[in-house]
Amino acid sequence: MPELWDLYTKDGAPTGKTAVRGSTLPEGCFHLVSHFWSKRKDGKFLVQQRSASVEHWPLWWALTGGSVVAGEDAKVGLLREIEEELGLIFSFEDPIYHVKRFVKYDAIFDIWMMDESALSYEPSWQCGEEVAAVDYMSYEELLKASDENHFIEYRKDWAEYYSTMNEYQFRDEDLIRNW
Repeated sequence: MPELWDLYTKDGAPTGKTAVRGSTLPEGCFHLVSHFWSKRKDGKFLVQQRSASVEHWPLWWALTGGSVVAGEDAKVGLLREIEEELGLIFSFEDPIYHVKRFVKYDAIFDIWMMDESALSYEPSWQCGEEVAAVDYMSYEELLKASDENHFIEYRKDWAEYYSTMNEYQFRDEDLIRNW
């Protein structure tokens, strides 16, 4: 069965329509995408290397996330993506904060962040079927990997994406909660 997306207006209001993943969306309609940024105490961000078997960007490094499927909200979709890609089950009570929403192409991107030092345990990331490896990179290493075409093309035309990440480097947990 094909993956279905709920469709939204540019402002994030549900339209009541759905679309099949990969199809051209009706004009003025957008789908939700949730991305997860997890930062360690040393300031490095969790990254994953995509599996050789994925359709887009095989073996490239990326941040965790993906499209929200029909019937999910942005956080439910995010928690599903984390479990699928990294093998860790989080709940709504875990310290994952929504920090940014922006529209690009035919999608509404929700950025969620977690400071791993706020956890009462050390997360044990694993590779799901779409992931070949898991590692951590500093903000500067992410930029370099992107410039060298080893990291999904966020940098080339996603200035807002990297700007948000750069801001996050300098915020503490209390600021994130109120951001």
